Amino acid sequence: MKKILVIQGGGRAKGNTAQLVNSFVAGAEESGHSVEVISLLKNEVKGCLGCNACRYGKPCIQKDAFNDLVPKIKDAGCIVFASPLYFWAVSARIKAFIERFYCIAAEDPNPPLGRYEKYPIKDCALLMTSADDFFWMFEQAVSYYQFALVSSYHWKDAAGPQRKPLFDKAWRVEDPNTFGTDEYIRLCRKVGCEPYICTNAGTGTAEEMSDWAEYCNLESEGQYAKWRIENGNPQPYKVKYWSIGNENYGSWEIGAKCADEWGRLVREAAKMLRHVDPCVELSAAAFPDVDWNINLLKNCGQYLDWVSIHEYWDMMAEENSPADYEQCMAFTDHIAHSVDEVRDVIQVGRADA
Repeated sequence: MKKILVIQGGGRAKGNTAQLVNSFVAGAEESGHSVEVISLLKNEVKGCLGCNACRYGKPCIQKDAFNDLVPKIKDAGCIVFASPLYFWAVSARIKAFIERFYCIAAEDPNPPLGRYEKYPIKDCALLMTSADDFFWMFEQAVSYYQFALVSSYHWKDAAGPQRKPLFDKAWRVEDPNTFGTDEYIRLCRKVGCEPYICTNAGTGTAEEMSDWAEYCNLESEGQYAKWRIENGNPQPYKVKYWSIGNENYGSWEIGAKCADEWGRLVREAAKMLRHVDPCVELSAAAFPDVDWNINLLKNCGQYLDWVSIHEYWDMMAEENSPADYEQCMAFTDHIAHSVDEVRDVIQVGRADA
């Protein structure tokens, strides 16, 4: 059983996010876990200033609630971040809270990507609410999770009683794989949301993706449906939404693909997924690039229900330099350009067909 720390990062005191947190807490406690909820509405946490005082053994110069929360963070076995969707991302309160993890990092003698921080390894989860229910609504918020994990994630290592820890080669940390497919489906059912699974198209294969669909959606046929039943889940999960990979066009991704490779992989994966369950809805990553999208549509447009357009409007990959309020307001005048550009590519593809 785990000691879970829930960080509620915004929304009204009794709004949708608070209700989602309450449902999660009820389910977690019912399963025997201990849960503590920290509301950032009541506990002010300011963003990191990057002053590096903590790097010289001095206390953080920010005088707020975070310093008192550090022992709870270190003691927790799982940290759950809960946030409403603001500007297609998590709330500023959650962002500020995560920034302050900088002060609890230790020096890493073998740092990834030239960084020197090594952070405590924790299980974590993200709970989010939104005013709308469009399929793509949470793409930007969850893409950080996907970028860090799914391009090297093998689902079979996180199913059944014997879990195999994953060494995440993107961030050079270990994931104990205690939160896998079965736990994810139970969480979705507890909070009343439709599960969405993003498959590993980096180091994974089309067969591995279709095996995952067998585990989730078949009644009892084959070894993977039988394995789900052995794991105590006799009824199929009937997962409807599946994404074939994430941002595999990016050179930063483990298992990045060129346009030709991507089209062929998505086609074969989509065919196998649909052979397992013809009722699934499939998506694959797209961005405003002619070659990428034409190859995707030419190879597998007939198999896809969606293209998942990825875009970052305030990109802060390696530095803490968020846009100010006026800049954020200006972003709203241009957020649809990638959708329009991808739509134009699709229209051109139709005209050429």
